[in-house]
Amino acid sequence: MMSPLAEKPSRSRRPRERKWGPGNEEPLRRRDPRLGWVFVPSRTGHERIGGRVVEYAFDAEGYRVHCANQPIDPERPTVVFTGESVMAGYGLNWDETVPAQVEALLGMRCANLAVNGFATDQAYLRLLTELPRFRQPVAVVTGFMPTLFDRNLDDDLPHLGPGLVWQPGVYQWRLAAIRDIMFPYRSTEAIERGISLTREVLRATVDLARARGAVPLILVPEFAPEDPTEERLRRRILDDAGLPYVWVKLDPSWRVPGDSHPDLRAAHAMAVAIAAQLARADADPACRSLIQGLCASGFPGSVC
Repeated sequence: MMSPLAEKPSRSRRPRERKWGPGNEEPLRRRDPRLGWVFVPSRTGHERIGGRVVEYAFDAEGYRVHCANQPIDPERPTVVFTGESVMAGYGLNWDETVPAQVEALLGMRCANLAVNGFATDQAYLRLLTELPRFRQPVAVVTGFMPTLFDRNLDDDLPHLGPGLVWQPGVYQWRLAAIRDIMFPYRSTEAIERGISLTREVLRATVDLARARGAVPLILVPEFAPEDPTEERLRRRILDDAGLPYVWVKLDPSWRVPGDSHPDLRAAHAMAVAIAAQLARADADPACRSLIQGLCASGFPGSVC
């Protein structure tokens, strides 16, 4: 019997590496043997999108920052963000991105580790490598969008298999790649395997954050209305596993002009939801205590 999740074809089967991997489009990426690609560090680039010029600046670690010469200080208490282009802030200037707006709301330093085009396992692997650099991570916020679940089924790039074992990309013959682009199809077995693995990766992300004393939070943005297939994915991957997440419904018009990415209004809604979740009275006691202590000792913010 075919799973109801298999009835809907993939929204896009264009190879992610061709779209988001190393190339000449801003923000520039470079090849990485373990992750597939990362942003080119220590540089500033510009792109005309949505009728304006957007600036992308990256420090020496490849984190998106306000200015390339103002790197993240890993010694300071930090909220760490990981994910893909929505969290990285594609089409937005730095102060408009979700991490920057959370920083303004909480008055606490935020580090943006997200990379355009990443799947859930790539975001986890980057966090696994980078989190040890931070002396006092206060929270770890990772993004998950059911609309992008299809990425988690790709095996033609470096990826994690069952048991979170790293595996190199599986080479596809050119004709097979063209077939997959023109006639997208995912079997029930592949979808079920993807659901299980995505749940495992997000659970590992949560456990990694907690092991460092940081509060985990999964951001789930959704342009309304939520598709029934995407709702099933959200509930099976997150609710059934009891993973901590904040679901943010966005107005479908809140997009970068001429692009599908969230605009400033959508980013603000996500930032407010994250800040409120981290600072609310019934949040994780460790998080509440730490944030309240930081606010009292010179980290004032509107949410505090």
